[in-house]
Amino acid sequence: MRGHRLLWTGLLIAPFLAVAADTPREIPVVAKNWEYQPNVIELCSGERVRLLIETQDRDHGFEFKAAGVKVKLPKGKVTPVEFTAPAPGTYEFRCAFYCGKGHKGMKGQVVVRNC
Repeated sequence: MRGHRLLWTGLLIAPFLAVAADTPREIPVVAKNWEYQPNVIELCSGERVRLLIETQDRDHGFEFKAAGVKVKLPKGKVTPVEFTAPAPGTYEFRCAFYCGKGHKGMKGQVVVRNC
């Protein structure tokens, strides 16, 4: 009887593991006061990622040209931004919509490695 339970449990777990492997890694990011926190994001090449970007003070934007991403980030919301990490290298992301006097300096880096 116990052997059947172990086999049955193994059969139930296997489909969940397959789904979990396809799920993007979620990374929380805060956009506020002309900066992103964190301002350096480290990824593995080919990795599926979902940034959960929360804006706290005003509307901002997020542009990551290497992944073809450009979105507006409304104040007080969490915006999911999903993409696949490009080839290894260091890439810039920046605020894509004018947000005030510090807008030009609102930048960060995505560092992509072979993992």
